[in-house]
Amino acid sequence: MEPTTPQSTPQSTTRDAYHPQVDSMPHSQKSFWQENKIMLKALLIVSLCLLLLIPQSMITNLIHDRRTHQSSVHEQLAAQIGKSQTVKGPMIMIPYTKTILESQTNKSKVVTDYLYLMPEQLKLKAQAPVNENHRIGIYKLPVYESEITAIGTFVNIPWQQSGLATESIQWQRAQLVLSLSDFKGLKAQPVLSWNGVNYKSVMGCLSDINVEQAVHIPINMNPTLAAGSNTFAMKILLRGSENLNFTPVANDNQIELQSNWRMPFATGDHPVNLNKDFATKGTVASWNILGINKSFPQVFKGENTPLNNERVGISFSRGVDTYDKSIRSIKYALLIIGLTFVISFFIEQLQKKRIHALQYALVGIALLVFYTLLLSISEYAGFNAAYAISAIAVTGLIAWYATGIYESKRLGIITAAFLIGIYGFLFILINITDGSLLLGSIGLFIIIAAAMYISRKIDWYKS
Repeated sequence: MEPTTPQSTPQSTTRDAYHPQVDSMPHSQKSFWQENKIMLKALLIVSLCLLLLIPQSMITNLIHDRRTHQSSVHEQLAAQIGKSQTVKGPMIMIPYTKTILESQTNKSKVVTDYLYLMPEQLKLKAQAPVNENHRIGIYKLPVYESEITAIGTFVNIPWQQSGLATESIQWQRAQLVLSLSDFKGLKAQPVLSWNGVNYKSVMGCLSDINVEQAVHIPINMNPTLAAGSNTFAMKILLRGSENLNFTPVANDNQIELQSNWRMPFATGDHPVNLNKDFATKGTVASWNILGINKSFPQVFKGENTPLNNERVGISFSRGVDTYDKSIRSIKYALLIIGLTFVISFFIEQLQKKRIHALQYALVGIALLVFYTLLLSISEYAGFNAAYAISAIAVTGLIAWYATGIYESKRLGIITAAFLIGIYGFLFILINITDGSLLLGSIGLFIIIAAAMYISRKIDWYKS
């Protein structure tokens, strides 16, 4: 019996004839996300960086608020203890009369003004040790307890340069005047000497705007005495904060200021000789100023106010404080976040490790927490210690998190090394001034070059 040959059914023949190309068609087609997933992921990371600018600006505002609060606390302390002091004088102040014409009534009126006579020579020495025992909460105010001695002479005073007639000058009301910024800083009544005779000083507010608060004594003065030689000496115990300034009133000024403050900053427009020998003398600042270097003459009348424009001294501030450095550091926040995201993105592509956008966001927030830690800790421990603590804490947290994401201790260590290098480089940029732009540009060039080198190892189309 012959075997029967199987025959195909009409249905199958019909379907094969109707669908002749079915086996040659692709089983699936790539979606838009699959074809452009690398580009879309990069755009998502960039968008995340821009969103993190919002909390960065909030932290910047927080730093400004803390600085403003510190300033208000310092003002409160200074109002209680003694504000910044500026010593003007000593000088001779003599009232004189003049006649003016009133524009409204067209009548003449006699008014009183003041004539200022500056000394020929002034030798001024000040001891100003500083302490920071005065505080409210965490905020300390540098306060100095100064002892100021001044000696000098008035020789052949050229009062005729004022153009005033002798009879208009009230010589009998002449006073030797020393102007101060804040009377609350006086620790004792000043002792003033005129031509070898000690006088009890009078303290109060004078009518002229040049010397609103002044220590003054009446002196015997007339044209004959003004043409001769007159000596003066005084000693003042003065307390103040933040700044101690002097106005070089004489034709020949020799000013010396000594303090234990380790961060002095000379103020004024005149050249200073600043020596720092903390082992023996501390900080010594000295000025030698001649009359031709000043902006006001030896004789002037009260309608001019040149004394307010001339001063030299020392600022007892901390220079660039923790808030200044915190603001400088947070300006680099976007750069650090962006570089960290780029490194994470490269690792994701090279190691075939998928990182979710939420994980990128958590890393970015952790990098911003660094600045809140830096701000809060620096108010107690100083900027350098706070920077080290904050950098170690954030680096350790992100390295631990990266180890779990990548499932590799080696990649976690690489992430930690990268962050330590970035934070170390940023610390150098913050603490240098002159070469920060050059060093920052070189560092950025090296980082970009490294990123370009790593990106060559990635087959972006295959990925």
